[in-house]
Amino acid sequence: MSLQLKQTGTPALTYLLCSGTGSFFPEFCTAPRIYQEEIRALEGFYYDISRDKYVLMALMNQIFWPSWKYFHLPGIEEVKDDPEVLGQMVLDHIADEAGTLKDMVFEWTVLNEPFTHHDLIDVLGRDAMVDWFKAARQASPEGKLYVNDFSILSGGGLDLGHQDHYSETIQFLIDNGAPVDGIGLQGHFGDDVTPPERVYQLLLTD
Repeated sequence: MSLQLKQTGTPALTYLLCSGTGSFFPEFCTAPRIYQEEIRALEGFYYDISRDKYVLMALMNQIFWPSWKYFHLPGIEEVKDDPEVLGQMVLDHIADEAGTLKDMVFEWTVLNEPFTHHDLIDVLGRDAMVDWFKAARQASPEGKLYVNDFSILSGGGLDLGHQDHYSETIQFLIDNGAPVDGIGLQGHFGDDVTPPERVYQLLLTD
């Protein structure tokens, strides 16, 4: 059994999931609104026979963006000048969200768009990225954990600075023991479609 919810925004998906089928997703329906907002691109849900439960289908379940602009955790900006408190606040958020939804969400974008959105990384240091992945793994042992960014394959494949930064970030995470399960490459293609041979070249780059 599956239910498709394509093109629904957060209020709509929350209503659809929690007003009739809420018994399938009690953790989601009672979770703080910020968690519901961070289940992005929700497509629906299905019954997973292997897990004997209903599971959310989503293109990206992000734990947070590391920026003041998109990370809407209450009180976060009030502690942005206190790295110790800020760092613990982020870890607590990851543990709470991934732990609360661990039985219904099995893929998480732990680090999203670090080339553009890096406010928290600037304050906490690059090692914090590794800590975020480790916290997510501890909270959601079965979850697949991803790093994700845009402008890697799109734009003609010419954004070399973005590409190099992404490659270096991924290597840094791996070298420092972050449990990275997958790499996201956003496909925001415009009029300047990247030639297939360039996409292939980028995908083969170490």
